[in-house]
Amino acid sequence: MEKYLVIVDDVLDRAIRPGQMLVQRTGAQLDALIDNQIVPGKEDGAERIIVGATQLLTTFPAPVDGLYTIRVRAASERVDREPLRLAVRVGTSAIAGEVRITANPKQPGSYTVSCKIPAGKTNLALIVANPLIQPKAQPKSQAKEAQPKDAQPKDPKARKPGDPQPADKKSASPAPMAELPADVPVPRSAIIYAVEVTGPPAAQASELQRRLFVAMPDKDLPKREAARRIAETFARRAYRRPPSSEEIEVLLKVFELADSQEEVFSESVK
Repeated sequence: MEKYLVIVDDVLDRAIRPGQMLVQRTGAQLDALIDNQIVPGKEDGAERIIVGATQLLTTFPAPVDGLYTIRVRAASERVDREPLRLAVRVGTSAIAGEVRITANPKQPGSYTVSCKIPAGKTNLALIVANPLIQPKAQPKSQAKEAQPKDAQPKDPKARKPGDPQPADKKSASPAPMAELPADVPVPRSAIIYAVEVTGPPAAQASELQRRLFVAMPDKDLPKREAARRIAETFARRAYRRPPSSEEIEVLLKVFELADSQEEVFSESVK
């Protein structure tokens, strides 16, 4: 029996060719690695903020070997001359590419990295390549303005017209970056709105696949209903009789299991 199933699986692999993979995640759906602890993402969330050495993680099933495109929609507040550099890691160690996040939160940008990925379950991580800013202390020689010897001392409390009002001590905001000590690093941060992974173009369907796949999902036909039509057609030929609703439901449970693991439609049906 086991040998028979292996043969059938091999025949199906050659006959049914996977379609193009498209996996989409919102930023909030990504897991976060913070201080070596995994913080799970939220299914109903939107964006997620990556700060300093924090990593955002996800996995996806790559149906075939080939060139994949990873698209990240993100933004970052510019805090110094160097923009935040976001690295994309595929697998356990390989950095697939790096992008500079120059868009601000009012107008998020889309950034892409393309790389070759082998078939199988794939880990994806977003990492800030330059996570920290080291503030530079202003030299004391430049901090004090030179004054003529005969200059009269100025009243420190006196303000010129147009000077900003002094902050209320009770409601004063935290000190800006420039006032931090030189040895205190400041973490960079970015807002990740979405991640999209697109696989290689689908191979041309075989003649057997065209006969078996009597329906394909689209905006008007849900995946489960398309799978039902395919299962009914296949079962009628395999059983040489009309299949019962219970038999079709068993087949659909197998489809739903594969579909929940984000397999492409043709792989889930197979």
